[in-house]
Amino acid sequence: MISIIDTLLNRHDVVVYDSEAHACIIDGLRLHMGKRFVYPHNDMDKFGKEIEKAVKLAEESKGGFWR
Repeated sequence: MISIIDTLLNRHDVVVYDSEAHACIIDGLRLHMGKRFVYPHNDMDKFGKEIEKAVKLAEESKGGFWR
């Protein structure tokens, strides 16, 4: 996962992920130099808030966001 995440993302990209994502995904994301937001497992209200923050930040940094 580390090499895949590194290939797909650059430092301008923003990631939103579930707190219960597989450990290999979390390990790869820890090395991601961009911003990341985590939300509690299956908490769709918090997910929505994190997505809003991620979109705003991605637009400001000219990056993309992944969810």
